[in-house]
Amino acid sequence: MRWEVFVVELVYLWVEDYKNIHRQGFNFSPRFNCDYDPDTNELIIEENDDYIENFFGGNTDVTVIAGKNGSGKSAILKSILEGFVNPDKTNIKLFDSNKEIISTNSDNTYIIYWDYSITDESFKELTTFQDDDELSGVYQILPSKVDINNEGKIDIIRDIQNLAKTILFNLQNEAKDIKIIQDFFTPLYILLSSKEEVNDFDENTDDLTFNYFKDFYDYNLENSSHCYRVEINDENINKIKNNISKYKFIDFEDERGKKLLTLSFGELQLMKIMLMLYSSIRKAEDNFDYIVLLLDELELGLHPNWQKKIISNLIKFKPKSKLKFILTSHSPFFISDVPKENIVFLDTDKHGNCLAVDGLKEKKETFGANIHTLLSDSFFMEDGLMGDFAKGKIDEVIKLLGKELLEPSEIKYCEQIISIIGEPIIKNKLQKMLDSKRLKKIDEIDAIKDTIEELQKRLSELENEKS
Repeated sequence: MRWEVFVVELVYLWVEDYKNIHRQGFNFSPRFNCDYDPDTNELIIEENDDYIENFFGGNTDVTVIAGKNGSGKSAILKSILEGFVNPDKTNIKLFDSNKEIISTNSDNTYIIYWDYSITDESFKELTTFQDDDELSGVYQILPSKVDINNEGKIDIIRDIQNLAKTILFNLQNEAKDIKIIQDFFTPLYILLSSKEEVNDFDENTDDLTFNYFKDFYDYNLENSSHCYRVEINDENINKIKNNISKYKFIDFEDERGKKLLTLSFGELQLMKIMLMLYSSIRKAEDNFDYIVLLLDELELGLHPNWQKKIISNLIKFKPKSKLKFILTSHSPFFISDVPKENIVFLDTDKHGNCLAVDGLKEKKETFGANIHTLLSDSFFMEDGLMGDFAKGKIDEVIKLLGKELLEPSEIKYCEQIISIIGEPIIKNKLQKMLDSKRLKKIDEIDAIKDTIEELQKRLSELENEKS
């Protein structure tokens, strides 16, 4: 087969020395099998005969980085950004399919880095580059950092306002149709607070909105005493966008009365992820042919039912550019959504250094696999799927049932623990052990009774002989 070769497409990462990664290579293209020799500086790229073209559709590809805590998942994402921004200052190489080094000099590449834990300046201190928020730059770090005037503290109100403005500026395009948002929040009204009276919305003054901002945002009424509740339509949206500086706070309300500040953390996280990524992609697509999204543990704080929707929703973005999603995750839902060729499996050596491994230890395929099957693989759960506390209780029962003799209180304790075990195989096995103990005890009692009966009979015989 003859492959179309893109001018820039990340296919391989070589890390000489970065955090806990030492002389390791990582493949990021299911189309190729790559191997780099640092001594000869030679990269070998071979075609993968099992590659399924356009698997995710829409000129999009997905790679998931999986591994236990401390294996180097986040370090790989940061090394990609480090190598991209400062290829001449780091021992990190990003190769495209032409074996060329990808860097800020690659005019058609843009990188978006997402890490929800980035809420202050600590990330910058660990890196040799500075965040570039301008469209003319070649990368962006999300989410935006906290206001330096807030002494580096996490500010939920600031986060809500950033999200509200992102929603506002995307209400008139296809972002409003992102289904994962519609699942729990479809706004019908825009809530506004302003220090000055807004003539455009004189008829929309609303006391309930005033009380909501007062109670939930806890603001100084002198700075924002005019509150409005307006319907979402193009005319009102344009009026607000054209005078955005007038408003101290912006919020939204759906048909059930739910508002941004009353949504759960998981709901807010999903909206932030989808809308901020969407907005960043849309800003970059006109200037860059290739967009790489480095996404660190998007599933944090999300219900499993939402975790399993993330990849299917990410690939619904249909920009003009080619998209490459690289996600770190502990979620088996992410693993079951991609073929094994699209997964970078990580482990650690005895010194805690990052190791790239071939794949799962017991299972060969990942795509469409049951999450319980994936979790049962020792790559994820070396000690099984049971909680440590429950395992300890069961081990205690096994130890008691292994004793030669049990006290009545110990038998009762074993009965109580066995009765609440939910795993039927373990429950049945322990019940059989307990029943066996009971039968043995019954047999011992019967034997003792027989012995007593024999002794009493013998005693009677001896007493008769004596008389």
